[in-house]
Amino acid sequence: MSDTIISVNDVSKAYSVYAKPGDFLREFITGKSRHDTFWALRDISFDITEKQRVGIIGPNGSGKSTLLKIITGNLQPTSGNVTVNGAISAMLSLNTVLNPEESGLSNIRFNLILNGCRKSELEALTEEIIEFTELGSFIYAPVKTFSSGMNAKLAFAIATAIKPEILIIDEVLSVGDAYFMGKATKRMIDLCNQGKGLIFVSHSTSAIQMLCDTVIWLENGGIRNAGPVDHILKLYEEDYRRQEDETTREGNLRRKKLSSSSAHPSELGDGQFYRLRIISKNANHNFEDTHYIRKISLSGHNIPDQEIPLTLQDINDGNTSTALDLLGSEWGRFYTKNHHECRILSAKSGKQRGGQIVLKIPTNSSATWPIKLRIETCSIVGRENLGVEFLNPLTGGWETARALSEKGLDGSWRELIAECEMPVVNNDQFHATLKKIEQNARSNIEIIDVTLVCESQTTTVIQEQQPFEINVRFSTNRPTPIADVGIRVNRSDGVYVFWQTSGLDSPNFRNLDGKYKVSFVFGNNLFSSGEYHVSASVANGWDFPANYPYSEVFDRKINCMKFTVQNRYPGLDFGVMNVRVPVSCVKDGE
Repeated sequence: MSDTIISVNDVSKAYSVYAKPGDFLREFITGKSRHDTFWALRDISFDITEKQRVGIIGPNGSGKSTLLKIITGNLQPTSGNVTVNGAISAMLSLNTVLNPEESGLSNIRFNLILNGCRKSELEALTEEIIEFTELGSFIYAPVKTFSSGMNAKLAFAIATAIKPEILIIDEVLSVGDAYFMGKATKRMIDLCNQGKGLIFVSHSTSAIQMLCDTVIWLENGGIRNAGPVDHILKLYEEDYRRQEDETTREGNLRRKKLSSSSAHPSELGDGQFYRLRIISKNANHNFEDTHYIRKISLSGHNIPDQEIPLTLQDINDGNTSTALDLLGSEWGRFYTKNHHECRILSAKSGKQRGGQIVLKIPTNSSATWPIKLRIETCSIVGRENLGVEFLNPLTGGWETARALSEKGLDGSWRELIAECEMPVVNNDQFHATLKKIEQNARSNIEIIDVTLVCESQTTTVIQEQQPFEINVRFSTNRPTPIADVGIRVNRSDGVYVFWQTSGLDSPNFRNLDGKYKVSFVFGNNLFSSGEYHVSASVANGWDFPANYPYSEVFDRKINCMKFTVQNRYPGLDFGVMNVRVPVSCVKDGE
């Protein structure tokens, strides 16, 4: 079993937030707290084992760089601890390595000595760095005269010169040119094979795919998911594409608005849980303000009065009866507001609407289940009222809970009390409702599967230059006037190599009703050896440029099929596309 080289245990990082600059001075003089607390990270735990190459992904502000700074010792956590077994070489920014007033050469020597380079190795390593950066005479110029790309080359070469046991790199390499990125990638792979491990942060999924075997997905200062690189990147891109579709495509946005009062199948679950949600009382129920929820308490028939934890809970645990749906709905990160620990609630694209609460149904419930919910909240603007809805398992729709009272508490905090009587359904009623909302939630068209066919056989392995076709089968859930199908092919290291839509050179499919198969025929197979991932999508008709980007995507499957092209000539690499072109030879001048 591999040894653990980095262990992160319940790490949290908080920053003080002052409403006015003078509050810091008043706090210092009086000793009385006058700040809120922003939690950049909260309760992060994971282990990295020897030879593991870990990528860290997540949207801006998710806590990636903060986590790296804590691991490298550049930042102390507010709570928790990090144990590191090995020498770390970290490249978190360009400025932390280089002194802009000194020459490149002086920076090289200073950093080598600082990192424990022996005098006997100094000159050899200096020459190696100069050769790797290919900066030429610029190496004698002050670093402040360097471009950002030149800074990246020098900083990377210095960070990796003394062979590190654990290499940690933030996404600073994105400023380098493509040629240098190739050199840097090869060096990182070599160092990982020689050393103990790699932690790499990047927004580039292709770079993560190429360098890493494991991925940690951060969101709102916590770990949303973690696991093998192929699996997590697939989920990450699906989530990104869903958010993109719902926020930038008119048809998808319209479809989501029409279904906002109906449950999604994932919200109904398996019939063992019911749901409430806290929403804005605006006409469209979309949050326009940022709310801070400091307390949620629940009472009802056959359940004890209880306060719902604001932390991540496993509702499937036998000891857990209520939990916030922190991953699937619009709950945000932890925040300490006016000395109270809170959970932020604000608009989030790609999430189920509202701040949702999951309730485990009591075993001895009667035909209805009376529930009372008490919420303590404040907001930034203070002009948006909150309401409560419950998911009715008989109808599959969200219904408004009865507001009992709303009153002011201390400071800007307010208390909202609402109650409802949730119908308790039997198994047959539940599955009838689930079937109905599953049908309503489906888009006009759904992809059934994507397969590769070679010589009339379905396969996932072909030879270089061997003809094949990629088949996309789809089905309509309701008659659809127009559609086209597109495929995208990426090499396993993330390189984008092919895209085509059926409507590009042929008429769009019209008046669709039933099941269909679309074949993309590669009679001239130009793919070189390697592994490839295929993604597919169905949209509302190719009409460039009037309807591109598409105004509605009915369905998409990310990396839904993988195939391998085998090398006909072992040891030869023809590049991304394996193509032969005519060759001739004539005497020069004739």
